Amino acid sequence: MQTFWKLALLLVLCLPLSLAATYNPSLGSHSLQRVTTDQTGATSVDANADGVIDRAASVGTLDGDASLGDGTTNAVLKFRGATTLWSAIDFYSGSTNMWGMGRNAVSGDPTDDEDFYIDRSGVGRVFTIDKLTLNVGIGTTNPSRKLTVSGDIQATNVYADDVYISSTGKWMSQMYIAPTSGACGSANGVGVFSTPTANLCSSGPLLPVSGSGPWYWYCLGDNGGSHAGCSAPLKINGVCGSANGYPVRVTPTNLCSAGTPRAIQGTGPWNWQCAGISGGSTASCSAPLAPDCGSDSLDPNCNCDLGYTRVTSVENTYCDGGQSWYPCDITHYSCVPA
Repeated sequence: MQTFWKLALLLVLCLPLSLAATYNPSLGSHSLQRVTTDQTGATSVDANADGVIDRAASVGTLDGDASLGDGTTNAVLKFRGATTLWSAIDFYSGSTNMWGMGRNAVSGDPTDDEDFYIDRSGVGRVFTIDKLTLNVGIGTTNPSRKLTVSGDIQATNVYADDVYISSTGKWMSQMYIAPTSGACGSANGVGVFSTPTANLCSSGPLLPVSGSGPWYWYCLGDNGGSHAGCSAPLKINGVCGSANGYPVRVTPTNLCSAGTPRAIQGTGPWNWQCAGISGGSTASCSAPLAPDCGSDSLDPNCNCDLGYTRVTSVENTYCDGGQSWYPCDITHYSCVPA
């Protein structure tokens, strides 16, 4: 009884293979009617053209993934369109055809016949390999060079022995490119309070600005052109020195704490200016004429003539407070030979 069931099971498993039918063109194209394998495991589209559903043991699917071969022999998938027709693979998103790739049909145009292509549905071909020249085209179906691109190219680095300039009909190595010299921009020579950042070069690329006042930079030449050295000085506003407003009997010193002092004028009072540097503002300063301390003076603004030095002394005495007298100190000023 067990032998009977084993024979029945074997008959069921072999039945689909023994009943392989001749391809009926009136039924349309059915995938299983065109998938065949030979004894080596190679899979093709009706390889022997007899329209028979052959055994395809090396083709399988698992969880939606298709595999070809069993991992032990060579596996070949062949698409055999007619000589004058195309062979292609289409890629769908649901029911929408998105991309396709394959061999172009023979149309009688030697520049197009049997080229390999990739196309985008609704757009057309985006990639072509010419059958005769093996030239590669991106955005063009007729590549004239090993790589022909119709459109812009963005690259991190490009290495080339030579470059052909189509607008001139010459290779770059055959062309003379005039040198371009670097040129400083309008910021050159103009005083600023901080690092200049604008109008540094009117020609040529910029090297980084250095310094903390003055500042320096270079505008580079190209194709053998000269480089331009540029600079911007530190702008300084004029500031009066400690002599400003201090009563003196002789021409004052310490005229400016910043900037350049201009000629002092007068014999008391005295006037002068502290001019700014590199476009900085100018400050106006003055010193009044002080009364002469002489041998004894109580005026704190008094001073001495040239050749004398002012000295002070403190007198401990009593001052009149109206109702009473109180102890007080009185400062005396006098001039002694220097």
